Amino acid sequence: MTTQNTIDKADKLYQMGQCNTAVDLLLDAVRHYPEDTLAYYRLAEHLIDSRQFESALEILNGLPQKEPDFKKKELVGYCYVNLGNLNEADRFADQILSIDPDSASAMNLKGLTAYKKGKKNPPNSFSRSPSALIPISVNHTPTSAP
Repeated sequence: MTTQNTIDKADKLYQMGQCNTAVDLLLDAVRHYPEDTLAYYRLAEHLIDSRQFESALEILNGLPQKEPDFKKKELVGYCYVNLGNLNEADRFADQILSIDPDSASAMNLKGLTAYKKGKKNPPNSFSRSPSALIPISVNHTPTSAP
């Protein structure tokens, strides 16, 4: 069975409520295919979804090293947010944003940490103005509504 087939089977089991069986299947995939990061990510995602944040951190810390690994940083950040370690979560979000300033997941992580810290209006350092999101065509001329 390939890693993707194992992940697909684990996803189906997880969706049917057989979470422990799905986790066991993914653990086996990690043991048999230690260089394939997909199984690690899915296992960590299932553990996070099951609120087993410390176990998810263990799995993520066992990932083979590759740089930059945005997905790992993102998942680790979410674990830290949910464990209450907001400064570490912020640090991981900042690492992602230093490489990819437009990372939606990192901005979401920054927003979560700001919210949990009780900040009502997150700092502009990680928010975008609405005008920055609107594509502008050089040849565009406004038309009036009919």
